[in-house]
Amino acid sequence: YDPGDEFKSPPTWKGNYKFQVAALAVFPGGIEPNNEQRSLAVYVHLLESRGSNAMDSLTLKIKLLNHKDPAKTITWTSVHAFDEMGQSWGCSTLIPLEDIKKGGLGWLNGKGKIVLRAAVLPSSVGGPNPREIRRRGRASNSASGSPEAVSESLAKRAKPQ
Repeated sequence: YDPGDEFKSPPTWKGNYKFQVAALAVFPGGIEPNNEQRSLAVYVHLLESRGSNAMDSLTLKIKLLNHKDPAKTITWTSVHAFDEMGQSWGCSTLIPLEDIKKGGLGWLNGKGKIVLRAAVLPSSVGGPNPREIRRRGRASNSASGSPEAVSESLAKRAKPQ
């Protein structure tokens, strides 16, 4: 990736919402530049909604698969409340790009590509925001249930350079 490169999945309807997943290569350290490390940022964009029973907030789960050791798969989870300004949300620093490029770490599949998966689910009303990043088998912040139990749609596969 070069800084600012963007790879998007095809738009997909999930219930009353039309989403698109975007993976970005950003420098330094995502949109929160507290270090000089180039990172992969992944966002889900709400393109449109329909129907009167559309929810105010949804749970988003993003996974970066580890092909060598599935226990090291990175999972990021958050609840997002939609408003006029908040039509996109995601993780600004999912993983350093240098880690992806190291073939022995398992982030690249047999074709030399990363595989991202995203899931959008109804959120529990009045519950806590389960902001979570699971890295290499460990969770940080509060856990929100088993990410393996979530049905996921395959996002576009992007090949780092």
